[in-house]
Amino acid sequence: MLSFFCNRLPVGRLFMEGKVTLLSDVSKINYIADGVTTEFPVPFKFFNNKDGTAQLKVYCGSGDDIVILEEGTDYTVAGSGIEASGKLVFADPPAENVKLAVLRQKPFLQEADYINGQLFDMEEVEVSFDGVYMNLQELQEQMSRALLVDPLSGDDPQNIIETVLGYKNAAQKAANQAIEAANQVQATVDALGTLADEINGEVI
Repeated sequence: MLSFFCNRLPVGRLFMEGKVTLLSDVSKINYIADGVTTEFPVPFKFFNNKDGTAQLKVYCGSGDDIVILEEGTDYTVAGSGIEASGKLVFADPPAENVKLAVLRQKPFLQEADYINGQLFDMEEVEVSFDGVYMNLQELQEQMSRALLVDPLSGDDPQNIIETVLGYKNAAQKAANQAIEAANQVQATVDALGTLADEINGEVI
């Protein structure tokens, strides 16, 4: 049986004829707009959803003011994204110094259906594996932005985040109080200056 299989499908075909299609581990690209550019390349492979939209998520903003853009309303996708030659196209250029983050967002679904007795299409298998590695790369990108503790640590990451946020809020409160105190001091200085001018005027 093994000999028959090898005669029908030469050894090495499964592993040597197919080309690797996911050589890059990139699944996100960041840009800072210059107020002029309207096209932004997407240098990684991505698929399309069933409705034809690209499996991308685009963040836009500055500082803490961040919004998620919508394809078809805020931008369009041109080029062949499957071959990593896609690009975002804006009708009007994003404002200068606005930041853009373009992430691949492939649904975590297994949509391939292999049926016994049918021809084994290696291209379909390759696309399936591409999808698996895309999801793994997306998880890795998220992990690169996550808080990690030492493997021997017993600390709860959530507690660490809450503690850090507590310190941040306390620092912001102290900064606001300092600004308010400075404003009060300035108001007092201004009042004293006005009073001094009035006294000097009376003396004169």
